Amino acid sequence: MLFRSKQTLSISTEMIIGLLAVTFAMAFQSFISVKLKQVNASISALETTTGALIVSVPLFTLSWALTEGTIPETTFKAALSIGYLALFGSVIGFMSYYYLIRHTSVRVVGIVPLITPVFALLLGANLNNETLTSVQLSGIILVLIGLSYYEYGGKFTPDKA
Repeated sequence: MLFRSKQTLSISTEMIIGLLAVTFAMAFQSFISVKLKQVNASISALETTTGALIVSVPLFTLSWALTEGTIPETTFKAALSIGYLALFGSVIGFMSYYYLIRHTSVRVVGIVPLITPVFALLLGANLNNETLTSVQLSGIILVLIGLSYYEYGGKFTPDKA
């Protein structure tokens, strides 16, 4: 089944803390990206990605050790998925992101984080037989409408005389 309509939402303190942490991380990442663009430093995407991973991997490891610290049992498919995410989601993904920051406009780079979850949901539904909820489908449609309006909104309006 590709579509499921029932979904619940529960709010907890941990969820609020997690959302605040992600919001802080996104704001910090955005700040650094803008500063890199302003300074126009001659740092390659590989150097930037390596530096980010050198800082983030020990912090993630510390966070994991302080919270749970156990390695869950996984299937072979899950292990391959984790490896894929580590390679493409971290190394290649961030190298591409920093390359785009350096060589394209902020406008183009700003679209990447918005369209990536849409592709992830659609790929999961098509390749992994995951179920999309009505909320997810609504979100996909709203993101695509917003990006279409952002990209083409003023191009098809008639000129006022």
